[in-house]
Amino acid sequence: MFIDSRNPDNDFLEIPNRLKQIEGCLAILSHEMAAKLLAQCSRYINKVFIHNNTVPPEPQLKALADVLLSIELYLDTVAGNPMDAKHILQLTHQRLTALAA
Repeated sequence: MFIDSRNPDNDFLEIPNRLKQIEGCLAILSHEMAAKLLAQCSRYINKVFIHNNTVPPEPQLKALADVLLSIELYLDTVAGNPMDAKHILQLTHQRLTALAA
């Protein structure tokens, strides 16, 4: 795993591209806010993990995990889960700003 070895494998290097595909689908389906948040997340992963080849401190790793989980919850909500999708995106945005710190 990259966090332990700091040696990205091909699967890890594909993460930004895979997120870009999901972002495109969200944009096409008029989920612009979710697409924008996912794009920010993808840029962060690309910059910090891949370009800089670093592992951020634990609070930022937890914030990134929260962001990805929140986007997953949002997608579940869009698929018919009764949770409040807008609230999930607001929480995702808050956690994403923690990554910029």
